[in-house]
Amino acid sequence: PSRSFSAQMFAAARRAGADDCLGKEALSRQHLIVIREWREYAEHATRTTAENARIESEALFRVLFESSPESIFLVDPHSTRSDWPIIACNEVACRENGYTREELLGQPVGLVVPRAQNRDLLAKPLARLRQKSADRYETYHRRKDGSHFTVAVSTSLVQVGGRELVLG
Repeated sequence: PSRSFSAQMFAAARRAGADDCLGKEALSRQHLIVIREWREYAEHATRTTAENARIESEALFRVLFESSPESIFLVDPHSTRSDWPIIACNEVACRENGYTREELLGQPVGLVVPRAQNRDLLAKPLARLRQKSADRYETYHRRKDGSHFTVAVSTSLVQVGGRELVLG
């Protein structure tokens, strides 16, 4: 009868929101249960803090990226599927080049930088970046409508998730 009563009490405690229940016969294990609960609480708090920090960091990055008054492109110089595909761009880059973000993402950077259509020319800026980690030069971009405009470009190598990317 006492086991049935304990099982009923345990079930009622769980329905009420308890994570665990301790019967008289388990009092010797009480300290172990308390330690386990504190550990689980600390792990949950750590995960929650880390997740909140990640969310805040991503929001800060997005604000900085999108509020820049300059065009920003992030390209992958190591992609095997195309020459330096655009993996991110801000709204200013879209507007200045006459494309939507959807039209630009995944496209080779040569879509907007005509000289980048030549694979051999792409090796030179990457080599320069590896030597000095940042570069500045002037070139021209081609808009979606075919018109050209001069741009002053600043590029740098950045590491994102273990990948070497070019930020321009």
